[in-house]
Amino acid sequence: MTEVVHEGVVVPEGVAVHEELVVHDGVVAHDPPVVQPAPESVPTFEADTQSRSGWQYRERWAGLGLGALIASLTGALLANQTTVGGARLVGLTATISAVWFIGLRRSARFAQERELKPIVAALIGTVTGAAAISLLNFWVLDLVISPRELIGMAACVFLLSASFQAVVAHGLSPRRRIVLVEPDNETRALMRELREERGADYECIGVVEDGISPNGVPFLGGTDNLIAVLRRDRPTVLVCSAESHARTVDRLLDAGMTSVHVLDTLEFQESALHRVESRSVSPAWFASVLDINRQNYSARAKRVFDVVVASFALIVTLPLLLVIPVLIRLSGPGPVVFRQMRIGESGELFEILKFRSMVPDAEIGQAVWASENDPRITPIGRVLRMTRLDELPQLWNVVRGEMSIVGPRPERPEFLAVLGEHVPFWSRRDLLKPGITGWAQVHFAYTADITGAATKLSYDLYYLKHRSLALDALIVLKTFRVLLTRSGAR
Repeated sequence: MTEVVHEGVVVPEGVAVHEELVVHDGVVAHDPPVVQPAPESVPTFEADTQSRSGWQYRERWAGLGLGALIASLTGALLANQTTVGGARLVGLTATISAVWFIGLRRSARFAQERELKPIVAALIGTVTGAAAISLLNFWVLDLVISPRELIGMAACVFLLSASFQAVVAHGLSPRRRIVLVEPDNETRALMRELREERGADYECIGVVEDGISPNGVPFLGGTDNLIAVLRRDRPTVLVCSAESHARTVDRLLDAGMTSVHVLDTLEFQESALHRVESRSVSPAWFASVLDINRQNYSARAKRVFDVVVASFALIVTLPLLLVIPVLIRLSGPGPVVFRQMRIGESGELFEILKFRSMVPDAEIGQAVWASENDPRITPIGRVLRMTRLDELPQLWNVVRGEMSIVGPRPERPEFLAVLGEHVPFWSRRDLLKPGITGWAQVHFAYTADITGAATKLSYDLYYLKHRSLALDALIVLKTFRVLLTRSGAR
């Protein structure tokens, strides 16, 4: 027996229906009735869960296959390059293979959460595994593996893992199916941006709302039919406006559904695009970010990372630090090092160091952003800016503790008033120590306007919430890619 449902009113068969009027117990509905299938025809949620999780079992078996390949490769290399044999070779192979496997699996999960390329996941996992094996080799194995053998093993594991994740693991991962629930304008704008930037990873299968569905988005039904839509279309994520988030969660809990992720627009933007729009956050958001229970990256650990990376970079780039001043001096009059006041952590001012890339007295009176093809830039300065070599002296700012390797770029105090007026929470960038590179720099090109500054702030807020040693290492790796492509320089 079928039933006609309209705005919560149930009309059984046999009740008179005339054109677009449905009458039942004195209630008149003016819209065409929506026929809802009988309960026995609706698939069970348990069956949907099993169907949706099938790919997870295939991915698990594929991961075990990767572990077996790594174990075979490790055993062959150890047998070839060391004098260990017998039971000790088997135990050594199992131990080292387990270290590689754990490092690669954790890096794969980290990369999947941030939608990074398989080669990045393989690189992070290989470096992590190599570091762990080095410590194990020194403290436990009594230097059974030489540095040369470890480097060769790491190279083989990296190639194997990168190839495996690109060819097999990526093919096993399904596209994430999204349903919009009572979306507002911000939700729809986010979906349009998502289709342009990351359309291969997400699939918006339709919208559930009361009213007229916007063009281009399939209409799946009204909010009263939400549970039936979930059982029929089996989406992975529900994205709803902030106003409808609580109502949507209540509907799912009342129906006993807990396996579907429900995110509001801000949460989904953070998960999918890895940024947080400042106009969408509130002071309470910052309170949650600075909660002591969420801090897993201490100031001491970050300082150690900064000093180690900056010291290593100063040693590696020492020839450039000697040659560039000579080239600047030969290009014309003016100082070699350019000094400028910037806003640091907690709003304190400090003097940033850069190799001079503009003519002397480039700014007379009013401070201005650098523009594309800026006539004030010298020929040698243009090369320095394109290769980011003009930033090298900032390594000394890092050593002195005024800057970090990774963090928001320090802004000039002259621009603080106008940016603070037009960009909400702009001054919250000062909660972190400014950096030579950052999450915004590896995702967004150079900007010289307020709109671009707001976009960069959204990436800085994401870094504020998710900052960690692993994310800092990832940003450093991404910075090398930016340097090679020369994107965003002015």
